[in-house]
Amino acid sequence: MQFLKRLLGKSSDSKDSAIEEPTDDTVNGTEPIARFILDRKGKHSATKNIVKANAFLPDGHNETSVYRIPELSESEIWSLGESEVAQPSGRIIYARGDVLAQIVEEVGLKVDPAPNPHPRHANIIGWPTEKDKQKSLAQEIAAAATLRLPT
Repeated sequence: MQFLKRLLGKSSDSKDSAIEEPTDDTVNGTEPIARFILDRKGKHSATKNIVKANAFLPDGHNETSVYRIPELSESEIWSLGESEVAQPSGRIIYARGDVLAQIVEEVGLKVDPAPNPHPRHANIIGWPTEKDKQKSLAQEIAAAATLRLPT
């Protein structure tokens, strides 16, 4: 049914349709990306209104999972995070860090589309293997990120 709705350009729930729309195969530098934060402490500070470097550090595969969020409303972004990040992991989203893909590129990394598990999913790749270098790059990204808290 979703396929037919997309094919015909009709949807009874336009919010879901916008979230599900596939995006381009390349990420434009002006495109905003969101990093959903599933930890209460250590990755953001609501009182200081900042995203911390730990939020952007790579996982064991040397990637940082993010979502491409251009043309989405705030409620659509939070809904995307809930359905694609929180529910599958059985965790709660405490915040998110939004940043332009250009910032990631400026520090020497790349935002690579990774449409599995979702068309808007991407990974920050190209991380060095040295932890201190990873931390330094993550600090630069976090410094440019905007903290968003659920309402």
